[in-house]
Amino acid sequence: MRRRVFLAGAAAASAAPLLPACRAHEGAAAAPARAAADLGDWEQVRRQFPLDYSWIHMAQFLMASHPAPVRAAIEAHRRGLDENPALYIEENVGRCEASTRSAAAAYMGCRPDDLAMTDSTTMGLGLFYGGLKLRPGQEILSTKHDHPAATMRSLDHAAARTGASARRISLYEKPATADPDQMAEALAREIRPATRVVAVTWVHSGTGVRTPIARFAQAVAAANRGRAEQDRAILCVDGVHGFGVEDETMGSLGCDMFAAGCHKWIFGPRGTGLLCANASGWSVSGPTIPTFDQMWRHEPEMPAAAWMTPGGFHSFEHRWALPEAFRFHQAIGKARVARRIHELNEQCKRGLARIHLLRGRRPLARGRRRAAPAAQGDRQRDPAELRDASRPAVTQPAHLAGGRRGVSARTAGDRLRSASYVRGGLASVVLASALLVAPGAQADEERRDCRLVLTIAGGAQYGILGLGGEYGCGRVAGYLGGGVFGATAGLRLFSGNGEGGFLSLGSGVLLFPDDPGTNVYYVLVDAIGGLRLRWKALALQLGIGGLVTRQISSGPRSTVRTGLLVSPDAQLGLSLVFD
Repeated sequence: MRRRVFLAGAAAASAAPLLPACRAHEGAAAAPARAAADLGDWEQVRRQFPLDYSWIHMAQFLMASHPAPVRAAIEAHRRGLDENPALYIEENVGRCEASTRSAAAAYMGCRPDDLAMTDSTTMGLGLFYGGLKLRPGQEILSTKHDHPAATMRSLDHAAARTGASARRISLYEKPATADPDQMAEALAREIRPATRVVAVTWVHSGTGVRTPIARFAQAVAAANRGRAEQDRAILCVDGVHGFGVEDETMGSLGCDMFAAGCHKWIFGPRGTGLLCANASGWSVSGPTIPTFDQMWRHEPEMPAAAWMTPGGFHSFEHRWALPEAFRFHQAIGKARVARRIHELNEQCKRGLARIHLLRGRRPLARGRRRAAPAAQGDRQRDPAELRDASRPAVTQPAHLAGGRRGVSARTAGDRLRSASYVRGGLASVVLASALLVAPGAQADEERRDCRLVLTIAGGAQYGILGLGGEYGCGRVAGYLGGGVFGATAGLRLFSGNGEGGFLSLGSGVLLFPDDPGTNVYYVLVDAIGGLRLRWKALALQLGIGGLVTRQISSGPRSTVRTGLLVSPDAQLGLSLVFD
């Protein structure tokens, strides 16, 4: 066979496996459109995510699970890349890169050429701030609430490189009282003639406070009146925790630069992000990593955003599947997604407000105003009002009935209860440690009278059924008991040397399972009078008494009983005594 014929045949053969892969990609891209009608039902939306529902998932702020359309697109691209990497890239890079930017632009309300593609929020901020064109004497203004690595360190590096100064301000003192007017005024006061960059965060990851970006934009615009173009301040936003939550666009926000990852609230593939800027934003920053956009853009002059997209080979199957995440959101409806998140957020905060041991750092929404997952400046409402407010019934999704993968859906509640037991136990240990010091300090008792007692017993002082430890000298001892349903710690007084008649006084926490949830009681005092009978190293103790409790929280379908409750108590246990 002639060499030219062989090479032509080899090229055709190598291209053959690619064609099904390309068709698979196109089919995956069309899948969301066919399924869009189903996303009007939240039950169907839930079914798109392969989550393990034996857990309660509240970590969208970290990394999201891929919905079905995104998973399908990733797999289609992966097949194509695995079957013929070089040719798949050559044939698809232009179409897929353009499709990714077009889908993102449609969601954000901007032009595709305004967008640079990144791998994360941190990469986007680092690229933009790392390329800032500043002069000595100019200033970078940011806040003390920004991300310490993504924003603060990036700006510190930029200041050190350019000779500009970096200054950080506080927008509020307490998250629970953060107010949009207060934050906007605080920022406006601090913008100086030398301020060239104003860097803020849409939603503060440390507190959940949402800042009024549109008002910030107005403050920056007011400060820019009369300034020369090269001295105008630009507004830069770390927007990752509002992106995919709020029904906003670049136009409604009014900022000059916006950076966000797409693997959180957008439900995009892991390792995807974007950087968006207008002409004023791109004019103050330049590229730091060479771009590869020339390999698919065939234009005399590329837009500024193209030069800011880092080159190199990325996880193309993830970036090229990103349009499906934006289409998934659009199919549900941006406004509908925002309403749903606000409703669930408000429901969660109202539930937490009913737990007296917790103090919210974020205010609840007032009246019928749209609830927000981050600060709108609302003041904290009276806890009694929150407890008495009507609450929607808590229902389990239909597809979770009976649990999943052999694990009951109630397992998550059990795990939460276990965590409560641990916290109660730790609190009791602290109290018991203080009580155990006193008996050892008795100067009138000889050291030989001291003893350690380990007990297995039933009764409120031992968490209904559990284990306990006691240490004392002479007629006084401190004890710590805990079990399945709580823990207490306290003091015991004996008629003899750790035996005979005794009076036991304790305090602690009891937890009783509800369906769903847990009823939590604070034990103000548990008093037991009884008798301990000892034979060598073994002892039997039994007693009867009562306890005074106050209910401090309850399961979602129960009610908190205010006031003090008096209940009978009894105790029966077997002990091992070490003198």
